[in-house]
Amino acid sequence: MNSDSFIAVARIIKPFKLRGGVKLHLLASPDEIKTYKQFYIEYMAEMKELNLESLMGYRQNIASFKEINNRDEAEELRNKYLFIDKNRLLKKNNVNEFYAFELVGMKVFENDRELGKLTDMQELSGRWYMKVKGEKEFLVPFVSAFVRNIDMKSSTVHISLIDGLRDL
Repeated sequence: MNSDSFIAVARIIKPFKLRGGVKLHLLASPDEIKTYKQFYIEYMAEMKELNLESLMGYRQNIASFKEINNRDEAEELRNKYLFIDKNRLLKKNNVNEFYAFELVGMKVFENDRELGKLTDMQELSGRWYMKVKGEKEFLVPFVSAFVRNIDMKSSTVHISLIDGLRDL
């Protein structure tokens, strides 16, 4: 399979307990992660298939896979990303829906002034933020108070900032 046909949905942070569980940093919502049963991980220059057995924890970020049977096997996967086949992404219900990865690379504007490019979408403490890199690098909360418009056709995000946000 071509690496362009995969999208990262989580990163394995560390082993969890003794039977091969892993703690995840989710790059997609827990509800979306639960819908996928097959994941892929880059291991020794190949994409290895992992089959989800369970997803648990307060934030649904503790996973166990059929192929990982003990802590040592889980440790080998520390800091590796879990991928899914892009062809298996959930279908969007309407034109105003998008995946976070689709926003990366878009130009970010405030009024008519270009502030930079959206370089990453990050979840911090249960909230999503856009990382914008221009003259400076800064985070913008991904909420309607700041994000005014997302234009997928022109690949632009229009935001409205409060004074000092870019200086944080």
